[in-house]
Amino acid sequence: MPGERNAELVEVGTFAIERPGHGIEEWCDAEVRADADVIAETDSDRSGNGNRVRCPDEGISEFRTFAEVHFSMEALRVQARSVVVHIPHASRLVPDEFRSSLRLDDAALAQELLYMTDAYTDELFAMPGATAVRFAASRLVVDPERFCDDALEPMASRGMGVIYTRCAHGQPLRDTPTGAERSMLLDRWYWPHHERLTQAVDDALSAHGHCLVLDAHSFPSAPLPYELDQAHDRPQICIGSDAFHTPPSLLAVAIETFRRHGFSVEVDRPFSGALVPLAYYQRDARVSALMIEVRRDLYMDEHSGARRADFASVADQVQQAARAIIDAFESRRGDARDLASR
Repeated sequence: MPGERNAELVEVGTFAIERPGHGIEEWCDAEVRADADVIAETDSDRSGNGNRVRCPDEGISEFRTFAEVHFSMEALRVQARSVVVHIPHASRLVPDEFRSSLRLDDAALAQELLYMTDAYTDELFAMPGATAVRFAASRLVVDPERFCDDALEPMASRGMGVIYTRCAHGQPLRDTPTGAERSMLLDRWYWPHHERLTQAVDDALSAHGHCLVLDAHSFPSAPLPYELDQAHDRPQICIGSDAFHTPPSLLAVAIETFRRHGFSVEVDRPFSGALVPLAYYQRDARVSALMIEVRRDLYMDEHSGARRADFASVADQVQQAARAIIDAFESRRGDARDLASR
């Protein structure tokens, strides 16, 4: 696309807008560039008042004027790249080269994927302006949320360390990997993912001096046998926290926000904690973290795996709550910077 290098762009997540009178240019971030689905164009002949923008990721298929999208863009501007949404368990991909190591037939594998996949969490937590880091393979291949050292990982005692050897109901999933197999899987899947996650946090800190990691999950309405918490009275939203990386004020906002949107909420139940890259874990308070888990029966049929008819409405409520949490995080960080500068 032709363009002028002095075009003034407002860049927010997957958007590119040109201010009237400054020419045109195309922009998209590295995550979206591969899909080539973000385009900014001028259409003065149709609009009569300057530049217009098409934002496919926001569901805006028609061109809009700058004025029509300005306020929503400004609301998201401060969030761009200071928030990292981590999506570790949404994928169902089991690569062909790994499939033969599993003891399950195709029907049993499909059922295990239904149990263990946090289905559609990449859609539930689609947050324009945030950097999404999504694990590309199923957690049955490698679980990026586990410590790589089984001696440090509590779930390793249940055959569910970084490389699972047991299924959700305890039956064998695969043989214990050899040292060489383990290294191969970690080098292929685990370490590259954590490098991407760490880089996303690095970028946020470089640009803003702070970062919020939202760890996005879902969980079944009834506990699976492998789970540590077997209580059946499960909340609709579980918020996981970390004593070092979750500010109490932010946790309070998260609880209040989800309750205001009509959800029942509990903290660190049935799951606890919030993931932070090891480079920052327990050592850098500029990195804040929350885990948000959505109970699956709210948005999907747990037997078929299909989205519920009201999926879009539930996703909108989750995203509104997440945006309010992000707003509170940015506001408190802004207040802290103002006080420090006085």
